[in-house]
Amino acid sequence: MAEAYDSIMNVKMTTFYIISVFSDYILFIRNISIAINKRFNNACKVIERESKKLVEEGYHDNKSDRNDLLSLLINANKTLLIEEKMTNNELKYQVG
Repeated sequence: MAEAYDSIMNVKMTTFYIISVFSDYILFIRNISIAINKRFNNACKVIERESKKLVEEGYHDNKSDRNDLLSLLINANKTLLIEEKMTNNELKYQVG
């Protein structure tokens, strides 16, 4: 996941800034097949996939003695009432 974040953040900042600003107003800009968009979209897919995998593994891991942030979130989430619980997507976004 670190490599995915690195590929997003380590681009020429002026190019990244211009694409980011324009993509907020002109939505199809992120769909144009240029190198910066391909790198961005691939990195987003990696981050999405790995975050989902970490959350799923965290729920299946029954070790309550782990002290990483995700384990703490999942263990706390297991004790909450149904209406207070975070969804898997919400947990995933906390990781990614």
